[in-house]
Amino acid sequence: IYMKRTKIVPGILLMILLCSAVTVEAHDAWLSAKWNAPKTHVVISPVVAESFPNGEPIKDMTRFIEPGAYFPDGGKLTLNGDPKDSTVLGSLPAAASFIVSAGVKQREITYDRKVALGYLTEEIGLTKNEADTFMTPGINEFSETYGRYLKTLVSTGKASPKDSAVGLPLELILISWVGSTGDQAGIKFKLLVDGTPAVGVSVRILSKGKTTLVKTDSSGT
Repeated sequence: IYMKRTKIVPGILLMILLCSAVTVEAHDAWLSAKWNAPKTHVVISPVVAESFPNGEPIKDMTRFIEPGAYFPDGGKLTLNGDPKDSTVLGSLPAAASFIVSAGVKQREITYDRKVALGYLTEEIGLTKNEADTFMTPGINEFSETYGRYLKTLVSTGKASPKDSAVGLPLELILISWVGSTGDQAGIKFKLLVDGTPAVGVSVRILSKGKTTLVKTDSSGT
């Protein structure tokens, strides 16, 4: 799952490392938000990349499950794509703050031992000894079936992002956002698994091209 606060410019991306992408370079996916030409609507496009925030469009809209937008007043809009542009998941009228989310259908990938070890240590946050318990001696090819849950917070102008649970099986909830200069902010978040706080789970935080691994506490924050 990915949670991103977008002020129509790249912001902060929090990535939950349960069933996530699986290469050392992390082919991460997220929901990108940008203005349309007349700045009347916000265009939502799923993208994938080895390095946030610059991504390549994902064109296979059939892979996404229940994409939608959620507004602070309780309103919801389903994202139905754009028949003229296969890279667009939906277009939404401008609002001070809203949430967009989608599930991504499961897929299976195969990778070699080096990539598998890098995934477990660099992305999941395991020590080499912990990772070795998953690596069967003499096996050099590993397969994994995984899915994604994507969530982006969008705010326009000087509005602060407002978050709430939208019912994803794996979901980040923004608890507080304290803005500072430029695009910087101090944030606090909670991780939920099936609506229950997830304790002691690794979370990968990307900001300005740098990765930080943290773990949730006894309350899932």
